[in-house]
Amino acid sequence: MRILFVSSWFPYPPDNGSRIRVFNLLRQLARRHQVTLVSFTQSDFQPERTAALQPCCQAVHIVPGRQFCPRSLKAFLGFLAPYPRNVLDTYSPEMQRQVEALLAGETWDVAIASELTTAPYLAHARPPRILEDVEIMVLREQPLQSPSRLRRWRYGLTWAKFRRYVAGLVRRFDACTVVSEKERAYVQEIAPNGRITVIPNGLDLDDYAGSFGPPEADTLIFTGVLSYSANYDALQFFLEQVWPRIRAQRPGARLRVTGRLDGISLNGLAVDSSVEFTGYLPDIRPAVARHWLSIVPLRIGGGTRLKILESMALGTPVVSTSKGAEGLDVRPGEDILLADDPAGFAGAVIRLLNDPALRQRLAANGRRLVADKYDWNEIGQRFNALVEQVGRGGGE
Repeated sequence: MRILFVSSWFPYPPDNGSRIRVFNLLRQLARRHQVTLVSFTQSDFQPERTAALQPCCQAVHIVPGRQFCPRSLKAFLGFLAPYPRNVLDTYSPEMQRQVEALLAGETWDVAIASELTTAPYLAHARPPRILEDVEIMVLREQPLQSPSRLRRWRYGLTWAKFRRYVAGLVRRFDACTVVSEKERAYVQEIAPNGRITVIPNGLDLDDYAGSFGPPEADTLIFTGVLSYSANYDALQFFLEQVWPRIRAQRPGARLRVTGRLDGISLNGLAVDSSVEFTGYLPDIRPAVARHWLSIVPLRIGGGTRLKILESMALGTPVVSTSKGAEGLDVRPGEDILLADDPAGFAGAVIRLLNDPALRQRLAANGRRLVADKYDWNEIGQRFNALVEQVGRGGGE
């Protein structure tokens, strides 16, 4: 089959959750089909990176992407539009022209829009269409989670507009995918007749094989770009309410935080000499593998957490909140430790630091869980089956 894949993220290097997902989807599709990629590029794009996609893409077309600017004129006019403001502000006529030219010039069996931001460019296309990785959980839960009445009202209005928009998109596509059963329930709630399939996030375990060096004693790692509000909130919560409790009992404990810091102010974080910010790491695997444990203190957000799967694949035990592990089929106490309040989270971390046997058990069980349920080789077969079914004109 000939597949046109439109992506919000240029998938190489696969160094964040969205890029990892798209990169692996392309690799899995290429095993059985011919794939052409049309992708937005971000500010860090280097043209030579397109060569890395040659094994899985017959052709690669790029269009400069635009970040949402809430204070722009288009974003302001978005308050009056029937579409979400970020959709109006980031819409790219150049991407629309590129997609339409490809659709008109060649015959396609399936067209795939990756994430909601690319859906408008395929919403009225002729080939059978898949809307990949529909994520609405964050906006769906915001009105319920905010302590401020004014913010609940504002988030409620945003959600009302967003749900109408997404419901309309789901009706236009032949199938949609989500990363978890909870996300599926949310999408089904607003689009009861939509064909929604769960395609979870995963890892290519071959990329995580081998030794990356011995772990350093009493070390914790938090991976995630702080420009994502959920990651910033998680780190702020941990440093203010959890880390002092841990340091009181394990004064030699150290925390490393990875990810770009461009444009991020650390003034709002309770940082001391026990906390190190590494900045961007081209390869996160050695850093994760060399720590005693990985923390995921997320309190908001959606999707499934590749940072947890990466830690498990590398044999690094994980302590997470329930929200952080949402969407993953984990067994608390066997594959992972879960805690939601500051005292409980600190207690779980201290327990792991004090108990080598527990660390070893969680590491072994975590690796087994990823191999059994989150290996892209298996997930890719399910995704290919869906694509082929849609291409043949079948439903879910």
